[in-house]
Amino acid sequence: MCHLKLYDPTKENNIAQEQHHHHLEPCIQDCTSGLEYFESTSSSSTEELHGTKSKLLYRRAKAYYLYAHHHTTSKQETEKKFNAAAQDLLTILSFDNNNKEAAELLRIIKRNYGEGGGGRSPIVKALDYLRCSSAGESQQQQQQQQQQQQQQQQQPEDNVEMTPLNCLRFIQSSLSENYTLFEEVGKNGGVPILLSIARRGVMHHDDVKDEQTNCRIASLHILSACCSHDTFIVKYGLRGALSPAVLAQIVEEEDTSVGSADVVIATMALMIRLIVHWDHREVMRHFAPKILEDGTIQDAGANAIPHIPEVDASSVCRVAIAALSWGIGSSNTTTPRAALDLLSTWTASDLDALDAASDACFDSSLSSSKNVKHKKAAHNKLSPDEIRRMKPRQIATYRKREAENKAANLKRAVQHVTMFCNPETGGLDAMLALCATTDDHRLRREVGVQIGRMIALIEEDDDVKKLVAVALGCNNWRAKDANDNDGVESLTIEELDEKEGDDCGEENADGSTQALFSMMKRGQMTASLLLGKPDIGTWALKQGWSNGMGVQQLKQLISSEDSRAMSIASELVSEASSVESARPLLAALVEDGTLDDLLMHSDADVRSGAASCTAKIGLASKALSEDEGEVMELLDVAIELLFDEDGLESPSDKKASAKLSKLPRSNSTETTSMDRGIEVVSYLAQKTFVKNKLANGYKAKGSASDCKTAIQRLVDIACAPNSGDAQMAYGLAGVFNLISVSIETLQKEAFVDKEITKEDYDQLQALAKTEEEKEAEAKKKEREGDSPKDVTNRIQKLANANVPRAMVKLLEGSNTDTTQEKLLEGMGRMASEPSVRGIMIQQGCLSACLQLDKGVRDVLVIVII
Repeated sequence: MCHLKLYDPTKENNIAQEQHHHHLEPCIQDCTSGLEYFESTSSSSTEELHGTKSKLLYRRAKAYYLYAHHHTTSKQETEKKFNAAAQDLLTILSFDNNNKEAAELLRIIKRNYGEGGGGRSPIVKALDYLRCSSAGESQQQQQQQQQQQQQQQQQPEDNVEMTPLNCLRFIQSSLSENYTLFEEVGKNGGVPILLSIARRGVMHHDDVKDEQTNCRIASLHILSACCSHDTFIVKYGLRGALSPAVLAQIVEEEDTSVGSADVVIATMALMIRLIVHWDHREVMRHFAPKILEDGTIQDAGANAIPHIPEVDASSVCRVAIAALSWGIGSSNTTTPRAALDLLSTWTASDLDALDAASDACFDSSLSSSKNVKHKKAAHNKLSPDEIRRMKPRQIATYRKREAENKAANLKRAVQHVTMFCNPETGGLDAMLALCATTDDHRLRREVGVQIGRMIALIEEDDDVKKLVAVALGCNNWRAKDANDNDGVESLTIEELDEKEGDDCGEENADGSTQALFSMMKRGQMTASLLLGKPDIGTWALKQGWSNGMGVQQLKQLISSEDSRAMSIASELVSEASSVESARPLLAALVEDGTLDDLLMHSDADVRSGAASCTAKIGLASKALSEDEGEVMELLDVAIELLFDEDGLESPSDKKASAKLSKLPRSNSTETTSMDRGIEVVSYLAQKTFVKNKLANGYKAKGSASDCKTAIQRLVDIACAPNSGDAQMAYGLAGVFNLISVSIETLQKEAFVDKEITKEDYDQLQALAKTEEEKEAEAKKKEREGDSPKDVTNRIQKLANANVPRAMVKLLEGSNTDTTQEKLLEGMGRMASEPSVRGIMIQQGCLSACLQLDKGVRDVLVIVII
């Protein structure tokens, strides 16, 4: 029988009452254990879980109430028990607002609580004190009020001194321990109080500046924690109360030289919560109506999810631009990165992007309440089993609903991007200015990737050109007309060149001239276009950048001896070399040695982009591809980049065996020097003599005798934490794969499933060649060809260098099909050599294969065994 039923509060004998009250504590403990169990499991349906949870919470609340009403010895203990009971009842009503028993007991508690002499919860008391502080009452008045409250409530002497910061920290910790208290914050006027403190601090308070700043940050964190709940925003956090325009004012009024970056970041975190809430709310509204069997959608009527206004675009743009300015000409990188997170959330175009923003928003490091569990946008979609149970007309209606939602999200995202990047708004110019002034190469890459990602959302090329024409300094482009291929001029910028000529000799605050500053911004814009819209990026490099002066100004950036300009140039040539239509524009730079300034630069980030470009374009050049010396110099640069990630100046540094830093995840926008080094090695590994050198333990020129070889370094990188989920995982798999196979085998595999074999193709090619060409080709094959013995030797050396173990580590952590396929292919190539199969089994290849899908697993297990 339940302990609560055994309890009889009518006992008049004190001893009997004391014995009887022992039934309440086991009841509270049993209910708490049951609630913890249900929180840790999710096997039951939502309805069953809510029903059981409601019973447990109600019994515990009643036990708390009876304990407080009959057995507490102090008013503080009574207040604590009443608060616990009320919190449980509020939790019940948050998901079951029709529970009459819970509502009635809550009314009883409120009535008795008020008559018992406290009448107010600790959070209400804290808010009242903060209300007085934010209203401008003097400290003397506050102290008098505090003394009166202590006398009336008979608070213990060991209470913490009541100060604004202590009150805020108390509310914050209370929400962290019990997230249901957000309702008390809202209904007692907490939003305007906290928003006022966040903007102006505490009035007439003698605390030092740091205390005022901490109060502002704490108030923003409390609002952010409360806004993790839909019901709070709908009731208390709409535009009338929690205005995005006020948040924008907080960020804009914070001075970049003497203000607090933490206040700006906390404000953006709160705005991200509002954006995520609106996005999820709209997804729920779209997918909520039930689809009937005939394919029609049921009218939700009164049960429809109410619409809430979207966070206004103007406020988001103001916040992002103001936050980006914190990184211009300073070492602050945290605030601009927070601005990038805000833009990523605001411009999310599909459910996966919304969920990525939501995951970042509710990360434990950003959320003050660890008990908060957010629902992802993709959960509103039906599962495959639910779709299979639907009628054909229902499926058709559901697919149409999905397409409409996707189109609506994309349209909204494009509108946001267009407004932010509009020259009148100034968002795009702020991002480019940050790229041109920051000394942090990684931040520059992240901003460039974000620009490319936003531009990629716009489908029409002419719309993109119109949007970026000012940023590129282009005033002679013409949009194509439907009736005229030559088109009509749609945009002119008459004064741009004149203004640029007037300011070309002026210096910026960072020491660069205005002309160089403009070239850096246009170079960065071109690099981002090459990343997001490759065809338009090629147009920009050839025609759009300063009306066709792009290549000439690119050379000026390379020879400027400005590390920021050279870094932008390095990123640009790296991105352009990945676009086939842009490669001819860079071929001359590779052949005439213009990129040598970048390849010889002291900064690894500058060298990495130039090395990537040289590898992609240079190997396509017959002169360079046949020059073994040039290829080996490029390989030395790539190997040096492999060691730079740990802060080592060269591979000869004795710290080369130091533990690798945490690698960026595959979904990260960050590209490191190590990524570029692996990319270059994967290109060079197509050459037979490079494969042989790598397998035989090649070290970069000038390396110390105790320095690790290139293959050992690659194995170390592959075995590092999170390596399988890193961007470089596919490149590592490709390098191991190429070393394990001959060129002839690769050529034969290229003709698989084709109508012609490799032998037939070679015969057709031979018919069109002269005898001299045939002899030259034969000598080249003899020089570059792989013999089966060479392949066997390389595979054996890879096995002895723990490469199979490295591939297992990559396979265990990989989340992408392409990387897994490349790793499995590499394992299969190595397993073709019988002498290394035992080593492969010892290093875990067989165990890894057994955990794969059945079809792939059986083939590889047979090969390895």
